[in-house]
Amino acid sequence: LDVDYGDVLSFYQRLRQWTQRENERDLDLYFVMNGDFVHGTVLGADPPKYLSGIVERMPYDVVNLGNHDVNNLETFRVLSQPGGLIDVWGERLVTSNLRRTNDGDGDESNGSGETNQSLVPVGSNYRFLRGKQGTVLALGFLYNMGDDAVVTVERVQDVAERSWFRTLLASPRPEEFDAVLVLAHMDAEDELVAFLRSELRALVGEDMVIQFITGHSHIRRYVELDPRSSSFEAGRYLDTVGFVSFDIAKGGFRHVFVDANRVSLAQSLGMSVDEYPTEDGKELTSYIQRTLEHAGANVILGCSPRRYRVDGYLNETDSLLQLFMGEVLPKTFLKTFNRGSGSSSSFGHSENVLMQAQDWFVRYDLFPGVVTVGNVFEVLPEDDTITKLSHSLYGGDIIKIWEAYNKDQMFMDNTTYVVGIATEDPKTPGGQ
Repeated sequence: LDVDYGDVLSFYQRLRQWTQRENERDLDLYFVMNGDFVHGTVLGADPPKYLSGIVERMPYDVVNLGNHDVNNLETFRVLSQPGGLIDVWGERLVTSNLRRTNDGDGDESNGSGETNQSLVPVGSNYRFLRGKQGTVLALGFLYNMGDDAVVTVERVQDVAERSWFRTLLASPRPEEFDAVLVLAHMDAEDELVAFLRSELRALVGEDMVIQFITGHSHIRRYVELDPRSSSFEAGRYLDTVGFVSFDIAKGGFRHVFVDANRVSLAQSLGMSVDEYPTEDGKELTSYIQRTLEHAGANVILGCSPRRYRVDGYLNETDSLLQLFMGEVLPKTFLKTFNRGSGSSSSFGHSENVLMQAQDWFVRYDLFPGVVTVGNVFEVLPEDDTITKLSHSLYGGDIIKIWEAYNKDQMFMDNTTYVVGIATEDPKTPGGQ
């Protein structure tokens, strides 16, 4: 995978040139982004100081926000500050179920909506895309994220009952449209997709095309929901450039997952690798490279002897999680914790480590060769908290913690790891 935003921009511009040459076919081309542009590289770390200057150059027709874009207050303040991305996108930002306080800040009630300030839409509730084939109504939804967001995420089911939603879609309509495009930051087969399709069908009828662009679960998937509706999810972490098309009058869905490498992009365009980059795309790539250098992403930290896989199991030698558990954790974090307790700087062989980790905390493979600061951010893109509960935890204590966690889904701030040192419990035979 060797594609960056500059390559994607070039790909889009070449496709647009092709559609403009095919005048007799009256083709429409729309460029959309379904959220989670924050995190993934050093440029997207909270708060994203460098990201706006890159993303604002992408000529998206519709943008939605994902959970990564609204789960950190400082990050949302950067996005929503005057002249920030939310201002730059304007009506192109479609967030049908996201609300914020009327001062432009995030909702510090953590999504409960219980504030003294009135709430206003983060972006637009909807947007009309007017083309040669007809008018497409665009909506944007984030899954029911609840209190994990720093803005108010209205339940999708509640939005479907709002007067603006039903007035917009039900006949007679204030403005007619020929198809519906739903950017839904949720899995391609999420129950909320089925719910929205059902609600939309009840309002627009059985014949109108409804195209869902989905995400969040980071997979490639295409699902036909009914003869005139489909759900399309195009991969993760810019490993895929997704393309989906339909005939407004007939449906006839088609889709392509294009691998995010320059050879695949060039082949899809019928051009050579040297031929397809546009001037705008090349300039954006150059800007990204300069920004990465300025951000310190190219600082060398060491070397990796092999490729370590995100999807590797703990008993596999090329498992990235095993590398973290077996090498990184004992030699860095645990040394720090032990040193802070006033004891020696390494653990005895009789001590054990309890670690709770969400299954998505390592995000990207580590490849062989030189390892830079940028590579580390790709592997671990979020600045999660590591909490020391105790230097000595008995087995009974661990069981109580685990039971409480499973019962209450306990999270401490944005904590991903819970680490402790288990020792023998003198009150329990065997320290169990």
